[in-house]
Amino acid sequence: MEVFTKGIDRLPERPCGGAVDRGLAADALPSARKAEERGRLNTHGDGDFLFACYVRTADSAISGEARTGGGTEADWREAHRSDLEEGAVAVSEGGVQALALPTVAWVYVPCTPRRFTEKTKRPRSLTVEARTIGETRLHGDALRRVVLDFAYQLARHSYEAGECQEQRTFPEELPRTGSEQVPNSPQPQGDVTSMAWDEWEQLKASAADKDAARMQLNGLPPEDRPNAGSASGGFLKVDQQDLAAIGDEAFKLYNRLWKEARVTSTDAAGSDLSSQGFALGGALQHVSTRWDKQLGSVMDACALISNHMDFTKNAHAGDEIFIERHVSGIQTLDSGFDEDWAGHGKPNPVYAEKKDKKD
Repeated sequence: MEVFTKGIDRLPERPCGGAVDRGLAADALPSARKAEERGRLNTHGDGDFLFACYVRTADSAISGEARTGGGTEADWREAHRSDLEEGAVAVSEGGVQALALPTVAWVYVPCTPRRFTEKTKRPRSLTVEARTIGETRLHGDALRRVVLDFAYQLARHSYEAGECQEQRTFPEELPRTGSEQVPNSPQPQGDVTSMAWDEWEQLKASAADKDAARMQLNGLPPEDRPNAGSASGGFLKVDQQDLAAIGDEAFKLYNRLWKEARVTSTDAAGSDLSSQGFALGGALQHVSTRWDKQLGSVMDACALISNHMDFTKNAHAGDEIFIERHVSGIQTLDSGFDEDWAGHGKPNPVYAEKKDKKD
């Protein structure tokens, strides 16, 4: 049975340009008055691409990014070794590899974009990372399955949108993950996120109750702090221009990283040195692989910030319109019940008969 939230059921049946099933977002995110979705494909000059997708309510989101780059399956698994140690579930089907924790999932698919022009012998791949942000409707294995399905559907859509050269028939879905825990992997104990948040709230409450005269480390006097306000009455104010500027800067940084931070010459040099028997060739290729992965993480973060700032800007504008309409409606309603609206002895104009408009 599919259960849609109040806001999400107004979204397209397949958000992000048909990339994912709306029901996944409805299962993952709590009920909300409104929701927004967006998908964007960025193709670079050499043929590599990034596809970003999110579905958001006011306080929660499920989002993901699919990007192409260099790297083998072994490189991908090595990069996620720590996730396996934390209890990530590993599944595979039809040449598609996937890992999933309760709130984040990764997918690996060999993929050489059709427009890819860079001359290198390194295998190309499509990798996806999806996650939930904020509160969620589901938890544990149920949430893990939803996030994994979201990542997998994003991979399938991006594979076709990016025109990967390899011919591949994707299975309808990946295997179930409930009992497929990786052997000898430590099991997470309890809801770590909930425990950490509760502890943080307790620490804040404890700090607020302490006497004002206490030792501070690496602190500035209140008069020297920029934008300092009182602990009990401070307000954070952000206008539309601030949000738009943050999103624009994140997008500009993403493009600059792609153009200026990539190091492609080491691929050919490493291959040539390895073919001649030099150990330095393998070292260069290893450094290049690690650099690409770290660069990809930073670029994914920039894309995530840019997309979420766009949503936040639109969400705040919608909130203002909603509040304005309701306040004006309440004022009209109040006038109908206010006997003093027109003064003593005078009829309330709200109840006056409406005159027919003359042609």
